[in-house]
Amino acid sequence: KALQKTMLFEREMTAWLQRECQTAFAGASPPDKGSENKSSAKKSSVAGGKESEQNLEFDEDGNAVKADSAQGIKIKYLRNSKKKDGDGGAKSKKNVGTTAAAAPSDSSSVMQVPPLLGMASSAFDNYMSPYISLERENMDEQISNASLDANVSQRGEFPVFTSSTTLFVYMKNSITRCTLLTRGKAFFLLHIAFRESLRKYATLLSKKFPSPISTAGSSIISSAVTQTTNAVVPSGGGNSGGAGGGGSGSNQSPAHSYRIPSGQEKTICHVIDTCEYCVDTVEALEELIREKMSSEYQSKVDMSGEQDAFQNVTAKGLKILVSGLLNRCDTALGKELASINWLTIDVVGEESGYVRSLHTVIQPFAASVRKLLPSVYFKSFCDKFARNFAALYQQSIVRQKRISEAGTQQLLLDVYNVKTLLLKLPITGNRSKKGDDDGDATTTAPAMYVRMVQKDFSRIEIMLKLVGTPQDMLMDVFKVNKASLGVSHTEDLQIVMTLKGMKRSDQQAMFDRLGLEAQALNSTNNPTAAISSTILMASQSTSDVAAKMNSDLSQMRQKMDQFRMTLSSKPSG
Repeated sequence: KALQKTMLFEREMTAWLQRECQTAFAGASPPDKGSENKSSAKKSSVAGGKESEQNLEFDEDGNAVKADSAQGIKIKYLRNSKKKDGDGGAKSKKNVGTTAAAAPSDSSSVMQVPPLLGMASSAFDNYMSPYISLERENMDEQISNASLDANVSQRGEFPVFTSSTTLFVYMKNSITRCTLLTRGKAFFLLHIAFRESLRKYATLLSKKFPSPISTAGSSIISSAVTQTTNAVVPSGGGNSGGAGGGGSGSNQSPAHSYRIPSGQEKTICHVIDTCEYCVDTVEALEELIREKMSSEYQSKVDMSGEQDAFQNVTAKGLKILVSGLLNRCDTALGKELASINWLTIDVVGEESGYVRSLHTVIQPFAASVRKLLPSVYFKSFCDKFARNFAALYQQSIVRQKRISEAGTQQLLLDVYNVKTLLLKLPITGNRSKKGDDDGDATTTAPAMYVRMVQKDFSRIEIMLKLVGTPQDMLMDVFKVNKASLGVSHTEDLQIVMTLKGMKRSDQQAMFDRLGLEAQALNSTNNPTAAISSTILMASQSTSDVAAKMNSDLSQMRQKMDQFRMTLSSKPSG
């Protein structure tokens, strides 16, 4: 209240001195007729009145009154009457002051005095901590309420939590309140309070994710999911504070696997959408703050760390979606596929039951996610899931003890059907929502994604063809296809011979004939360990794709910033 009244006094006195004494203040222009108290009227709105939209008049004691009130009209009438009656002493008095009155028309011929604005009110600047604390407490209360608020706003292209829009509206109003009082140190401290609140909100959004499950005593498939998904999370920015475990923290924390209860994938998508909204809005908020901040503090305004915090939560959300869907495939791969005796199959029929189970699990999940995520994030989800699923599927096949020749043919049929399912993943649940710029991607999967899936599944297909190859032809077929098996030739051949049921002596003889080192026999007693390097390579490749995507997005934002600066620097007119 004291600061408001002090600033109101400064503005009222500035307007009165300009009008009555023709005082010229440095950096201030003379008031226009009919709007001479415009700045004073703006300040009076801080006190909660509506004087910001009205002119002011001043009585003989210097008190401000509304120009359209009865008293204001009376003051204006008396002033005009005095001007009309000024024939005598008033006229000579006016002549004496002619030079002074005309001076404002030529600003170069009059001495300007320092402005009154801020002369007294600036003394409050170092004592604004209670005001900043009050704003911080109000934002903390909003964030606390948001932890129990699951309401989403459908106004935009994608749904976001209403708590996010409410928080930014409050910040915008807080900026308006503060800049009416000060644009200096107190405003800078308020901007720091904004940053703290945004980090807290990022942490709150991260807590809406499901908790990780323990791998101790879990199924073999769940353990494999933990191994694959934790290697493909893209590294976030250098600032991960309050992000809730996203970004680079995944390299330091224990491996996690996630199970998503039915329907909770929608909540995860809402979190990702809200983080995307926050990243864009924080950028606009930073520009607004810098524009209104005093020049001495403008260079210190930087909210990139808060953007990184929300981006880290987004990365964690994508990781959880991938891990959750992989874990939902546990029944199909870890139980149904494993329960089939592939050695006793002698006739190839239609696709196996576990393939139909995979269709039932994957298609509805992907369709639901696609409707709720921006296309760039859904494509990233598809890339990560397809790459991880291919490695997981290969693991599940390798875990079988023996596979007959007919069993390999049945598995090849299953692999083809599963590959077809994944190739259609990016176009599952086509949407025609306004603003979708996928173009023909709604009917055709991206070429890069198709190549990736075909390459990953070709390894599985070649491995099964080798398993179904008669033993006397195995060496020749392996020589032809080893280039497609990757770098682990010895380990891959070890797996093939184990699945064929070849004796150790026969395996050793095969290694000798091929000129390969037989040390793999001692290092791969567990055949599933042999493909761990394959999984790691696949994971690293996906991480590179995600890192490139983040880099491209960052470069795009920088170009947009440069474009805005170029436009703002062009002279108007």
